[in-house]
Amino acid sequence: MKVYQTEEKVDLVHQEQNNMITLTDKIQDKGIKIGIDGLSGTISKRISNHNGAWAHKVMNQCINAGYTDVTILDKSEKLNNYDVIILYMGISFEGTLNLFGGLGDDFCKKLIQLESFPGRLLSLQHEMPDLVDMVSKRLKNSSTSPFAQIIDLEELQKAVDKTEMFDRVEKTTKLCFGDSHSFSMYQPGYMTSRNDGLTLYSVLRDGLKVKIMEKSGINTDDLTHLTFYVGNIDIRHHLCRRETTNMMKATEVMVEYLADQINCLGIKNVELVHAIPIEDESRKLPKTGYYKDTPFYGTWEQRSKVVQVFNDTIDSVCETHGWTARSWPKEMLNEKQQLSFDAMEKPKSVHVSREFYRWDMENNCENKYHKSEVFLS
Repeated sequence: MKVYQTEEKVDLVHQEQNNMITLTDKIQDKGIKIGIDGLSGTISKRISNHNGAWAHKVMNQCINAGYTDVTILDKSEKLNNYDVIILYMGISFEGTLNLFGGLGDDFCKKLIQLESFPGRLLSLQHEMPDLVDMVSKRLKNSSTSPFAQIIDLEELQKAVDKTEMFDRVEKTTKLCFGDSHSFSMYQPGYMTSRNDGLTLYSVLRDGLKVKIMEKSGINTDDLTHLTFYVGNIDIRHHLCRRETTNMMKATEVMVEYLADQINCLGIKNVELVHAIPIEDESRKLPKTGYYKDTPFYGTWEQRSKVVQVFNDTIDSVCETHGWTARSWPKEMLNEKQQLSFDAMEKPKSVHVSREFYRWDMENNCENKYHKSEVFLS
């Protein structure tokens, strides 16, 4: 029975992949003017912003798919200056917009622009939320902007209805797969599958092939390149709950088991990414990153030792199988050999800042820091 269910699931996801809708399917004119705009707020261009980083990654994918005029819109820019608008829901969007403070002036002005936009409206990986319902429920709230009164709800509904969803910018045979840290290892030509909260343990438990299909809709049989980046969450929250000897052995076994599962996929070009070093314990983190009411488990020294074992084992299995181990630049470290707060997203985050991503999104080239000597290898 279990085998039947797994095979059925794989078949369904493979069918989903064959039905994948891409931007290159929808927009063949590569010279068309495309704007990427945040639906609920302006997309941050700060290099240390996690939400903005995902939007910059999408823009870079568009550029490397051949589109020559792609812009992330500033607050003052008008939608009507563009032929196509890709609406960005936010990196944590799960079906509902977070309207902090209610229907403010800026949000209402955005909806007024949407209802009269003559071009094509697109949305990446998400259906449009019910904007008409959101406005209707808040019209009488004291915090609602006066601009809400001039929104034409019928025209707004037409804009929602005409918005087209697409799954990926383009379909390729290359995939960067992992947890919320993973797209920091994106490079052009790669599709990305970012899965917040994903642990290496769950990948191994459920099976790598099935997990990739389940999370990304991509059949690994069609891949020629795989960059795999998972493990930081296991190190931060789970592995140090074991006795010292057991945690080190468990770390080795998990990476070796991962290598076995990857080897069975038959993908020719494989990269495994090192875990990032551990930041000082004084780092303030958002509650969303807590597990069992704690921001981490284990001392800085314990977790750093696990990182070392994890990365050493990655190096070993990569050498055995002829794969590539990707390390992190030494410039990310402070004088105590900790992950520097300056190398992390601000103000509070567990993620590396876009300044140290593998790919320089603005200049569309390899990040200068990733050309330097690496550590933990």
